[in-house]
Amino acid sequence: MQIREIINKLRDQTETASAVAPQEAEKLKKILNWVHKEKPGKLTAKKYVLLFLKQLVLDIDAWLKIESLPTEAEKTEALKRMSPTVRYWYSELLPKWLRNYDPKFYKWKHRMMKGEYADADRELIKALINQISSRQGDGVSRLIADMSMATDIIVSNSQEKPLCTQLDSKCR
Repeated sequence: MQIREIINKLRDQTETASAVAPQEAEKLKKILNWVHKEKPGKLTAKKYVLLFLKQLVLDIDAWLKIESLPTEAEKTEALKRMSPTVRYWYSELLPKWLRNYDPKFYKWKHRMMKGEYADADRELIKALINQISSRQGDGVSRLIADMSMATDIIVSNSQEKPLCTQLDSKCR
C-alpha cells in the first residue's frame, strides 16, 4: 500500500467513522490532519510512520466493518468468530484508544517523524508470538499499543483471557 492510497483510505474511513462512531472519528481526524501537513515523501521515508499508518488503516477497516453491522447480535457474532486476542483488540483496546485522549500522541508521532522510534524488540515479539501460537495460544502486536498503551504484545491462551504485556529489553 502506497502513502497516497493510505491517506485516501484514511480519509474515507474518517468519513465513514463520523457517521458510525463520531466520537471515535475525532482521533482519525487528528491523524488525517497530521499526515496532510507532511509531504508524502517524508511520510514514506519514515519506516515506522508508514507501518503505523498501514496498521491503522487495516485495523480501522476491520473495526468499521464490525461497527457498521446493523444489530448488536451481528456485531457479537462477528467478534465471536475472531480469536480472543484479536476480539479484545477490536472490541476493547482499539475503540478505547480512538475514544479517549491520548496524552502521548504528540510525543510518539513526533518521535516517529524524527526517526527516534526504535522497535528493538520486534524480532523477540515475533518469536514470542510464534511460540505462543505453537502452544495453541494467540498473540498480536500493534504500534498503537506499543506507543500509547505501553503494551508490546497482547496474548491469550486456551482459557481465552487476553493479557497485555510490555517487554523491557533492559531486563537481565
